[in-house]
Amino acid sequence: MAGRARNRVVAALAEAFTARLRYKAAALFFALVLWVAASAGEPAARYVDVHLVPVVDDDVRLVGAVPRVRALVVGPSRELLKLYASPPVLRRGVGDASEGDSVLVELRPADVDLPSGIGPIAVRDLRPRTIVLRVEALAARRVPVRVAVRAADGVLPPESDFIVEPDTVLVRGPRRVVNGLASLATVSRVVAPGEALGEVPLDTAAAGVRATPSRVRLLVRTRPAATPAPADSPRAPADTTQRPRAATPPDSTPPTAGRR
Repeated sequence: MAGRARNRVVAALAEAFTARLRYKAAALFFALVLWVAASAGEPAARYVDVHLVPVVDDDVRLVGAVPRVRALVVGPSRELLKLYASPPVLRRGVGDASEGDSVLVELRPADVDLPSGIGPIAVRDLRPRTIVLRVEALAARRVPVRVAVRAADGVLPPESDFIVEPDTVLVRGPRRVVNGLASLATVSRVVAPGEALGEVPLDTAAAGVRATPSRVRLLVRTRPAATPAPADSPRAPADTTQRPRAATPPDSTPPTAGRR
């Protein structure tokens, strides 16, 4: 009797879970959808990443990576999910900076720009509130071009053998590098006899600067060959003019007395 009763209970439970399974699965699905829709409209608070864009002057550039910044946003959950695909943007100006300075920048929630098409979301906090940015001062000036071309036999021709067009370029880069740059060399090239040079790039990578223009034109200066004098050319006549001799001063030696 006990075994039969247990079998009936097991059969009833199996029928309760398996009977009309399609209807039960559909009911469970719609219940889940309603729960997601209801929870998506509820307000929530989450931290999302912020795209930080430092605004610097033309004579200053950033050195190193920008620190990570996160914002505490409050709003409907379905709107907060959109911020993971389109993060907010924070543009912050960097004040006056000298070469090698570390600039302390204060961040404010009011400076955060939310993407368009986002519902009512409020930015409550930022982490961190202050960041340190490394900046480097830039400078620009004109420097002469130095020719770094050698012949195939290893001989370095004198720079007077070339015409450089233009002979000066505008370089831009870190102030300490630009101020210590006496000239900017061309890329080293080996030239075979009779090879045309044309345009040669400047070696800006080795110098750590940018140049305008980045290429110069090298022309080989043509030197006139020495013309030997003809063998039958008349020679200048010898100077046969007789010049008067200098007068001999009189003998001032006193006369010698005669012997007695």
